[in-house]
Amino acid sequence: MDLTVSGRVAEFATSVSYDDIPAEVIAAGKRFIYDSIGCGLGGVETHDCHIAREALLALGGKPECTVIGTGDRTDCVNGALLNALQIRVHDYNDIYWQADPSHPSDILPAAFALGEREGRTGKELLVATALAYEFEMRLCEIAEPGIREIGWHHATLTGFVSPIAAGRMLG
Repeated sequence: MDLTVSGRVAEFATSVSYDDIPAEVIAAGKRFIYDSIGCGLGGVETHDCHIAREALLALGGKPECTVIGTGDRTDCVNGALLNALQIRVHDYNDIYWQADPSHPSDILPAAFALGEREGRTGKELLVATALAYEFEMRLCEIAEPGIREIGWHHATLTGFVSPIAAGRMLG
C-alpha cells in the first residue's frame, strides 16, 4: 500500500463509486455541470475566445472532443483549454469562498474532454465532478492563513486537482 499523500488521494479517487455519493451532492454536481456549460455557451462569441479558437483549431489535432457551443471538435488538450476559456471568460462561473476563493468549475473542462473521448457516462462525470469539488475545497480550507497568503493563486489548486478528475475519466 502506498502511504504517500498522492497514493492515498489516488486510492480514494479510484475507489469512490456513484452510489457512494449522497443524493444532494449529485444534485449539486448536476447544477455545477449545467452552470459550466451555460457559462461556456456565454463565452462562445467573445473576442478572446474567437482568437483562441482560431489559433488552436488551426493546429489541427484528432477530433476527440467538442468545443462547447460550436460543433468544432479537436484534441483533448486544446478542447479542454478552449472550453475552460469559454467557461471563465465572463467570470460568471461558480466561486467557493468559505476559506479562500477558488473556482472549482475550472477543473471540469478536463473531465468533459476526456469523458467525451473515452465514452464515459454522465454518472462517471458526476463522480469526477464530486471529486474535483471535494479536493479543491479541501485544499482551500487547509491553506493557513489562506491560499493567497501562502503565495499561491487559486488557479494553482486547479493544476493540482484537474489530474484527479481527468484521471478518473481515464479510468
